[in-house]
Amino acid sequence: MKAQPIISDALRLIGQVHPGQTPADAELAEGLLVLNALLDSWSIERLNIIVVGSALYDLVTATGAYTIGPGGTFNQARPIKIERANIKVVDGGAATHWLRLGPLGLLTAKEWAAIIEPGATATVPEALYYDHAFPLGNINLWPVPVFTGTAPKIELFYWNALTAFPDLNTTDVSLAPGYDAALKYNLALVLAPRHGVAPPQAVVAAAAETKAAIRALNVALPDAEPPAGPLNAVPPTQGAS
Repeated sequence: MKAQPIISDALRLIGQVHPGQTPADAELAEGLLVLNALLDSWSIERLNIIVVGSALYDLVTATGAYTIGPGGTFNQARPIKIERANIKVVDGGAATHWLRLGPLGLLTAKEWAAIIEPGATATVPEALYYDHAFPLGNINLWPVPVFTGTAPKIELFYWNALTAFPDLNTTDVSLAPGYDAALKYNLALVLAPRHGVAPPQAVVAAAAETKAAIRALNVALPDAEPPAGPLNAVPPTQGAS
């Protein structure tokens, strides 16, 4: 889909453009900015994202810190959030047979800061801390993996931002069924106050219904809770029995 038809339809829904009219260049330019801001805001809500991405990377012995994002150690789009991570290891030296170990504990900043010995080493890490830095995020593994032979891999499952529209009418952006209507109606709600009008109640209702429809399709079955983190992440209370 292209941005201009979405913007034009959103303006028609709030009465700013009549059927057969083309919005003014200034209206289209503003609409593109607002449309991409809407997509950006939707990207931080799991139910607005149609698929959880995955990637697999080799680990480096004695290295526990990696960057992720364009040009990073893990060179890909910077994840909005890492939802799950596993370690994959070769089974008994058979290079074509990999075992999945996990999931890794996903640590908060508080839990990461409470680890007594962040430089501790092991063959396979137990936990991961992702700091959400921008433009490159930082991934820290604990314990730091130290190994010989075939490198273990880290398997990441993550949220990717919804794709922004780079221009008005040249680039097709691939979004799943249902997003076209949801974007038009919800964009109309955001544009209405900018034009000093109130959106019709039918548009308000359609915006809620179309967004709810895509969120219903994106509902994932709940997983069992992953481990909270390494057991010795927080020092034991002095004098505990």
